[in-house]
Amino acid sequence: MITLTKTTKIILGAVVILVVGFGARAITSPKKLAPNLAAKLASCKAFPNDSKQNVFETTRLTIKLPKDIYPGLAGSQLKFKTVNGTATAGWVSNAGPMSQSHGVTANCWSYYYEFDGTGEVDLTASSSIKGIPNYLVRFIVGPVLTDQKILYRNDQYGFTVELPKTWQGYSVLTQHWIGYATGGSHGDVNTEKGPQIIIRNPQWTTENNWQPIPIMVFTLRQWNALQLGSYLVSAAPIPPSELSRNARYVFALPPRYNYAFTKGWREVEMILQSKPLHAF
Repeated sequence: MITLTKTTKIILGAVVILVVGFGARAITSPKKLAPNLAAKLASCKAFPNDSKQNVFETTRLTIKLPKDIYPGLAGSQLKFKTVNGTATAGWVSNAGPMSQSHGVTANCWSYYYEFDGTGEVDLTASSSIKGIPNYLVRFIVGPVLTDQKILYRNDQYGFTVELPKTWQGYSVLTQHWIGYATGGSHGDVNTEKGPQIIIRNPQWTTENNWQPIPIMVFTLRQWNALQLGSYLVSAAPIPPSELSRNARYVFALPPRYNYAFTKGWREVEMILQSKPLHAF
């Protein structure tokens, strides 16, 4: 049997208190070290958590989030969910890869998104770090104002094209489409010809090719003959897609116009989905 002296009991008691106290600090310190979300978001110039942001249809925004709070977002698309209406958010590729778009900094992910439709859409993100609340921003997407678009007008053929304001400074080039009949004794024979209007993104240069908006112009006779299969305008058996028409001309999108997937092809696709060409 071991008998403890008063001095030994005091020493052992101090050791127990020290161990318990150290353990308590080890348990609580992660909470003290947990990063402050508001401060981290501010350092990336991100939208505040649980905030509402008003945007217009076709608005483009750079969305940034801190890497150390959301380490799993590398190369992944952000999660958007339509709350009401037709509001959506789509990643725009011509600003750079996901999470590494223009304006990226060492400590922040950077994404470039365009908002379309009208209504409300939520952006959510969750962190793998314990104690960090979910990130939620609601974007309220309103109809685009008339001064948010610029207009290309062609009086020669009678049509206009609405372009995003980001296309300010666009250029126009006139080329020609060629139609040819097949199966003749002398092979393919050029039988038809017409103008093709090329609207170029202002960022286009000879060294930096961006997807343009190409518009084929057909007379009504030419269009009707094309529908009957009298000639082709592409090596592939795919016809052009009608965009609009007036009393003299049909305006159409060339087949496989974006098959090369050049910079900005998604943006042009979204512009065309809004049916921007109006004949008069």
